[in-house]
Parts: sequence; C-alpha cells; structure tokens
Amino acid sequence: MIPVVDLTRIVEWVKNVGADIIKWVALRTLLLAIVTTLVPMAIYHGWLLIQEQLFTFLQGQMSGDLWSGTIIQLTGIGAWLAEQLKFQESFMVLASALSFRFVLGFFRR
Repeated sequence: MIPVVDLTRIVEWVKNVGADIIKWVALRTLLLAIVTTLVPMAIYHGWLLIQEQLFTFLQGQMSGDLWSGTIIQLTGIGAWLAEQLKFQESFMVLASALSFRFVLGFFRR
C-alpha cells in the first residue's frame, strides 16, 4: 500500500509558520524602534522638567535683586556650558545605548 501525503496540509503548515515568524520579527522590530526613539526622548524631557522645577524652586527661595541676577547668570553659564559640551546630544546617545542594551536582552531569550 502506498502512503498518501496530503500536500495541502503541509503547504498550509509552512504558510502558518512563516506568518508566525514574520509577526515575531515585526513585533521585535516595533519594540526596538519604540525603545530606541521614544525612551531616550522621554528620559530627556523628564530631565528637563526636573531642571525647570529646580530653577523655579531656587528662584522662589532666593528672592531679591542680588540672588535673582545670580541665578539667571548661573543658568546662562550652565546653558552655555551644556551647549559647548554637547550635553543634549551626548545624553541622547547614552540613553539610546542603554535602550539598545535593554532591547538586545529580548533577543537573547
């Protein structure tokens, strides 16, 4: 007796496995894209919010002409120094590197 092979079942199984692999790769790619773009931006905006609240608090605590001018000058010097040292760009690169490490942990599992 000759065994009968149902070729349509094999083709359907290969198609389902291929679709599952494509879905898995698409999900991993989407996670990688989200983590590498949105997480560093969220961290940076959170850092800016903390800085803004800190300077608002310092200006409220140190009232008077002498302290107000000093805080404004220190803020200007800090901004100039951060611009010269490329603080924003280096912070974004650091946050991206950390998020890459986090995402690459998904692929090891």
